Amino acid sequence: MAYFLGEKFLCKKIAEKLKKIRLSKNLSQKTLAENSGVALGTLKLFERTGQISLFKLAMIASALNRANELDQLFEYEPERYRTLKEFERAHHIPQRGRK
Repeated sequence: MAYFLGEKFLCKKIAEKLKKIRLSKNLSQKTLAENSGVALGTLKLFERTGQISLFKLAMIASALNRANELDQLFEYEPERYRTLKEFERAHHIPQRGRK
């Protein structure tokens, strides 16, 4: 089921999830900033608003041992077909000619 969250809501939701992970590891914002190489102000802004560059997000995810989740973010899933006919229609497989 696909639904639209809205970009701002989605970014804020990601920030909230990473904040929960940070807190579950008993890390302060200052400690995570130091461990990730992200400026403290950038981390605070991210947790408050969800705004951050992809590169900085990857640095934070890596410091929290969650970089693999970013790697899997847009996994390619091939189309699934119920029948061989659906597959053939989608891929226009030509039939062999008769002599």
